[in-house]
Amino acid sequence: MGEDPTAQGAPRPTRLRSPPTPGPTLSLRWNIVRLAILSVASDVMPRTVTGVSHGDALTRAGVAWAGPPAASGSRDPEANRITHAATSPLNKLILAELRAMPNDGSLPYAWDRSRHTDGVSTPVAWRGELLAEPDGSGGVHCSGVTFEVWVRALDAGLGGRPGPTAEELRRLKQAWYNRGDSDGGPVDALVAAGLGMPIARLEDLQPGDLVQFWRNNGNGHSAVFVDHTRTRSGAIRGMVFWSAQSSSHGLGRRYVSVGRSTHQITPGRLYGVRPVVPASD
Repeated sequence: MGEDPTAQGAPRPTRLRSPPTPGPTLSLRWNIVRLAILSVASDVMPRTVTGVSHGDALTRAGVAWAGPPAASGSRDPEANRITHAATSPLNKLILAELRAMPNDGSLPYAWDRSRHTDGVSTPVAWRGELLAEPDGSGGVHCSGVTFEVWVRALDAGLGGRPGPTAEELRRLKQAWYNRGDSDGGPVDALVAAGLGMPIARLEDLQPGDLVQFWRNNGNGHSAVFVDHTRTRSGAIRGMVFWSAQSSSHGLGRRYVSVGRSTHQITPGRLYGVRPVVPASD
């Protein structure tokens, strides 16, 4: 995490990496859902994701995988095109949740490198079990608020269906907060759990997608993608995002571009995911 005290101001890809091998295998029912997400063609979502291999599919289903596929840029995109199948995107629900958050500066940014905090604005529970809680300081941080809005959006998207268990979400949370070997935050967490589709191109990011990025100064950030920023000629320059950061004194929108300067995103270290929930039967 470690977000920047000098983030670029309020609004005015890089190739994304393959997902890591996931943690403990989730329930059989969710494994079946993951394979359905990756193998069934439908018109639920018009967008596509490129550079996803059979090995990726096995990994997301909790099956052992020998190693990563070749980088997506070295492949024929048309030969590796997979539709978002048997899923419903959570993007609109996530945007609704972030609009409902107190974006008025009443929740200060608070992140302490020396100790772990959940960084949420209010207790986050799942099926009656606590997943995350405020630390008492009244402050929030980037991983906490993105996790908070996603959990609420997932609950709304399931429409009363049970979905994953609280224990499964606790394991997912570890990757979301970049604990252990993870550095993809929500991208690693959702792809490994079969609850998100990796986005392989910056131009394919849509409002409500989740991103994890790392700046050249070494600071990372978890955020919700809001829009692209463009040059006068129309070329994509970077993105507008929503999260918690010190530069907005808590929750707010900021922008960032990819490049080589200190506070720009390191090329190759912008990761994106489209959060999804299995479609109703």
